[in-house]
Amino acid sequence: DKIVFDDYHSAIKIIGDNAIIHSDGEFEDYAFYHSRCYDVRVEGLNFFNFKKALYVGNSFYPDTTNRRESAQWSVVDCSFQNCGEALGIYCMQSMMVVKKCKFYNNKVAVNIEGADTLTMRDNWISAGALDNTQDHPGQIINRGVLIFDSNLLVPLPQTTNPVEPAWIKNYADVTVLNTRHGAEEDSFTLINNFAGGDDLSDGTNFTEPRSVIVKDSQCNAVYGSIYTPGGEVIYSVPAILRY
Repeated sequence: DKIVFDDYHSAIKIIGDNAIIHSDGEFEDYAFYHSRCYDVRVEGLNFFNFKKALYVGNSFYPDTTNRRESAQWSVVDCSFQNCGEALGIYCMQSMMVVKKCKFYNNKVAVNIEGADTLTMRDNWISAGALDNTQDHPGQIINRGVLIFDSNLLVPLPQTTNPVEPAWIKNYADVTVLNTRHGAEEDSFTLINNFAGGDDLSDGTNFTEPRSVIVKDSQCNAVYGSIYTPGGEVIYSVPAILRY
């Protein structure tokens, strides 16, 4: 069964010392799951062949009686290989860092269900088995505030023939800095943007403008033997669009 942490273990540190956690592929759920956490650090673990590997979140949001304003989470020096979904994140009113991790041949590397601030830095990401059950699949599904800094994106020949894929499928805010994705075989565009200028309206008077910013990065894409500029494909126009 999966490892589940309760409220009494909200602030935890898991140090794997390069341990390998392997599934036979039939494991339906996350290997590690914590939905009510704060101040959590996961380090030095290698996840292999999971349908879902690791999830961290704070499901008590917006319950102010349980909120920890100092919430800081990190996933460091971990690797995820041949997973359906490698890393699931829901970190509202929290800061999270994913750094120095390796993602290889996952259908979805990171699924960001919500994030006030998520920084992905110094990661190596290679895509070779994108989800082909939907159009415009992405290695990173973003529904939060994502800062994507100094990452290397390495494509592999696609075995699933996805339609118009991208490294990042964006529904919220994304800033890309100092990142490279090359024009090797079956490489694809950096961002497919589906976030409009006011897509965070909650039915009240509060509306948050959306932004897509790419700076100081090398963007190239060749998909279907056609060279295309590797920046963004805009399906919905954000409030801020900057290169």
